[in-house]
Amino acid sequence: MRGALAEIGQADAVLARELEDGRLMLIDGHLRVEEIGDGEIPVLVLDVDEAEADKLLATLDPLAAMAEADEAKQAELISSIAFESDALTTMLTDLCCDENRIEAKSTATEVSAESKENEVAAFLVVVEVGSAKEQVAAYQSLLEQGYACRMLND
Repeated sequence: MRGALAEIGQADAVLARELEDGRLMLIDGHLRVEEIGDGEIPVLVLDVDEAEADKLLATLDPLAAMAEADEAKQAELISSIAFESDALTTMLTDLCCDENRIEAKSTATEVSAESKENEVAAFLVVVEVGSAKEQVAAYQSLLEQGYACRMLND
């Protein structure tokens, strides 16, 4: 969050509801408020009561988690961006590849089972690159060629 705020700035509003005394009660965006402190923060003031605010809070993150990204397009986008923050680059690279790590592990298990028949354990290739951007590009290229792969960071 710090890296995104420092490099990009604010790109979203926090959600709040107005209390009877006119004060605002934060519904969502606590981490941004904590990071920004006394700075100005865009706020969407929603016309909801306490029960509706609770329902909203209970559904926001689970609904967002249900969204599916196109991994190849996401990797292509990330590889085309030069981030100043290494932490932000690593976070995005890791997030972009979590699903393929799972696929790679399950594929590796299948390959291991087949390999036992052929008495071959596994074959691995390690590719060293100079930056996170190059790592994403190499990863994307290997995925497009049909290889089961995953990205690792030291």
